[in-house]
Amino acid sequence: MANNFPFSAIVSQDEMKRAILICAIDPSIGGVLVFGDRGTGKSTAVRALAALLPKMQAVVDCPYNCDPLRTAGLCARCVGPDAASPPKGRQVAVPVVDMPLGATEDRVVGALGDHPEIDELLQAGVPVVQLAWSGPHQLAGEVARWEFATAVAGVLLGINPFDQPNVQAAKTATARVLEMGEELPPTTDPATVLDTLQPGDLLGLLAFVVPDSEDEARVHAAADVLRRRTGVPVTVGIGPRYLHSTGQLHKGGSDRAAFLIMVGDDPEDAEIPGKPYGFSRLKRAQAAGDHAALTEAGRRVAHVRLEDLPTD
Repeated sequence: MANNFPFSAIVSQDEMKRAILICAIDPSIGGVLVFGDRGTGKSTAVRALAALLPKMQAVVDCPYNCDPLRTAGLCARCVGPDAASPPKGRQVAVPVVDMPLGATEDRVVGALGDHPEIDELLQAGVPVVQLAWSGPHQLAGEVARWEFATAVAGVLLGINPFDQPNVQAAKTATARVLEMGEELPPTTDPATVLDTLQPGDLLGLLAFVVPDSEDEARVHAAADVLRRRTGVPVTVGIGPRYLHSTGQLHKGGSDRAAFLIMVGDDPEDAEIPGKPYGFSRLKRAQAAGDHAALTEAGRRVAHVRLEDLPTD
């Protein structure tokens, strides 16, 4: 059992200690956000207080430590067909959820359940938080969890996570491409970007391909290869839908990010009513617009062929 620093021996930090004590007395407050410089005793105070609290009731083998007496708030695992009824409880110490060492404001990898890539990430020094996964019925709760986490991260970073000014930048660039008849720059060797990667960087593969196609499978396979080869996190975005999700992160986030853009062929095209171009032209214009917006944001970016992505 770990020896925690005595709560009563923590000097100063009176406001922080008072706040977490109040939350311990009245959990209905909903929590307190504690942040500050490294070495100011944040984790020490929380661990010290948790060690003083009485043990709590939790459902046996529940990864979320559900309270067996609050049946209305049980997770899907505790009320599933294989769960005991009524739920069996046990006494457990109040847990302290650890963030991994080396976690920074711009990079923590979250994993639901077991994944073979987790060990590789840890070996590469990437901080990972692994959460229990009991099946698809858990998805609704995870949506709520990560929406809340996004709001908290926004407070810590001092930003509004729901403001997306750089998404509009890509739309404006796409409109300019269509109006001026511009095209993507010529394809180049992926090494022009890959050779610049350093520990702490992020690589994004931005693929304007048909979803669930052989082209998409090729991109995901290349991402696996690049994770092993480069030792940096590699994400895959399928265009144009990623423009409205991670597109803001790409251009408004860390300048340690680098990108490869690739555009697949369309097996068929369709006209857009009232427009002098079809969906295939629009897709290429969106790729060109995002390339321009990424370049303007100072990101390393290259237009490459799908055939030039690494395969082993």
